Amino acid sequence: MTRQFPIDDYYSLLQAFDKLGQHLNGSDWTGTEAWSRPVQEIGGLAKRHSEIDAELEAYQLELIPLQNQFHKMMPGSQRDKIDQKISVIQTAVRKLEIAKGNIPDYSDSMIRDAELFARREIAEQRLIQALVDGKIEARYGHQFMIDWKAWSQDKGFRYFLALSMAVVSSARSTARRAPIFIGKAKMDAWLYLEVEDKRQTFLSPEELCAAYIRDKAQTCKWSLKEETLIEAQNKISGLSKRAFDRAWSSAAPENWKQSGRREGS
Repeated sequence: MTRQFPIDDYYSLLQAFDKLGQHLNGSDWTGTEAWSRPVQEIGGLAKRHSEIDAELEAYQLELIPLQNQFHKMMPGSQRDKIDQKISVIQTAVRKLEIAKGNIPDYSDSMIRDAELFARREIAEQRLIQALVDGKIEARYGHQFMIDWKAWSQDKGFRYFLALSMAVVSSARSTARRAPIFIGKAKMDAWLYLEVEDKRQTFLSPEELCAAYIRDKAQTCKWSLKEETLIEAQNKISGLSKRAFDRAWSSAAPENWKQSGRREGS
């Protein structure tokens, strides 16, 4: 029986998200970002703590010379004025210390959770934008290719990143829930050619070229080797003719390798 769905040609939505996250974050990516949740906004807490600390420091800088001056002066009206200034500053300091004590503290674990979710948000936004722009392709179950820009505007459309699943309107499919698959060829080409790579290891020009050829084969029925070489060298820095030949041999469809130009190419 003929295989109807080539699942090896696809990533799950979660796998695609994870590959992008590794690309963007390198060793900082933990692989658990898809399950992260928003935490209390730590940036605001840290900012308020910092602001109060700065005010307290400014008051201390003002208070120390006044106290030194007070202790050197003889009793009198001038000394009383300095005493009043000291009292005003000390009252302000106490109020700030009380205010600081009322600000919720934040722990290292909260910081780690916030950083985890921040990485998720950035990677998720990049992935969805690539789907909207058509730079990568998604499939709903084994049946339908998704026009993400259109489908995502439907009432009731939702996707679940960690489950690699979407819920769609009945107008799109009688199957209201189905897994989401991302085409490997376009995903790999987009990652390696357009997304900044923060990982420790980088793909060679030959590997980048193979990804480019596989992506092109998704939309182009025929391409001459010489034309593809010129296109690839314009896109990929440091790609030699020998490296291209090896990439062509491993990644180009068999009909591309046949000599001559095909009708309609």
